[in-house]
Amino acid sequence: MVDRLCKLFDDGNSAQLTLFADNDLITFNDAVFVDQPLRYVQKGKEQKKHKSRVRIQTVDDNGYPVVNVNVTIEQNPASRLPIGCATSKLILENEKYKQWFTSSFGLTTFANEMKWYNTEPSPDIENYSVPDSMLQLMKQNKILVHGHNIFTDDPKYLPSWFSWTAKNLRDQASTPSKYIKKLKEIQSYIGKGSGMAIGLQSHFDVPNLPYMRAAIDTLALAGVPIWLTELDVPSGINQAEYLEQILKEAHSHPNVEGIILWAPWSLECYGGMCLTDRDFNNLPTGDAVDRLFCDYWSSKKLEGKTDKNGNFETSIFHGDYKPKPGRYGSFKGRSPGGKLDNGMMELRRTASAVM
Repeated sequence: MVDRLCKLFDDGNSAQLTLFADNDLITFNDAVFVDQPLRYVQKGKEQKKHKSRVRIQTVDDNGYPVVNVNVTIEQNPASRLPIGCATSKLILENEKYKQWFTSSFGLTTFANEMKWYNTEPSPDIENYSVPDSMLQLMKQNKILVHGHNIFTDDPKYLPSWFSWTAKNLRDQASTPSKYIKKLKEIQSYIGKGSGMAIGLQSHFDVPNLPYMRAAIDTLALAGVPIWLTELDVPSGINQAEYLEQILKEAHSHPNVEGIILWAPWSLECYGGMCLTDRDFNNLPTGDAVDRLFCDYWSSKKLEGKTDKNGNFETSIFHGDYKPKPGRYGSFKGRSPGGKLDNGMMELRRTASAVM
């Protein structure tokens, strides 16, 4: 029974709306939404969530504004979005893997290298040499490392020597409303200000975007950061198309703070999701990710001229930028939502997720 009011915004399409109720969760029939109107809504959300206006002033050696001077702003590709990809220990051994990843992403999660069964294969014998080496590599390349679960409440994902006697509390029929209930129960013991976050294992088949949106809306009621931590789509003819749809929806949602693609490179891709082949040539999924990064979600290279006050103002995606004045002049001052530091402008949202 639906006992909450729901506002429906007509996009000009007179298609009939169908509501489904799942406890406190309300979703919409897929058929209601068509690609273009939905993309229009997503783009509006992306503009609000991921872009800000920035003003840069050029000055001469005496500190006076320089008018009508060319200004170029270039974005650091690795800083573009809080979207990363899982990595495996193979990155320590394969130079091509290392070059491809460090030039493509600014965020990662170690796939299994931090799991308990790898770091303590025998009782009281710990070995963190592999994840330590991976962490050092990421630090050297200024790549953020997002944490991941170190064990799962399933015997097959625990060390072989560990005796599993605790009651398995997993709920196979979990729903967003049940998730919220359990989260509030945990918060009642440890407190709301304990640095909690929601990490959603996001293994999709055929995406139901309205349900996905409504589910995240419901989880957002917890008031904690939400990450999609293992986003993948199984191999198939529509894999790349589905991946692109999911990424657009997640990226535009105001409560999703980060996304990890579950596509660690391997010599053979056994039915999972890979972005490249073994020689690091893009697969259709890799093309989809590059298309979103380069065509939809980056400011690319922006050029313009300063006005009568020596200012250049534009709207750009959050990230790290290198502004370059033409002919002569330097940059000074602060920009709304960002800063200038030794010529490097940083424009980004305040991150509430723990890296």
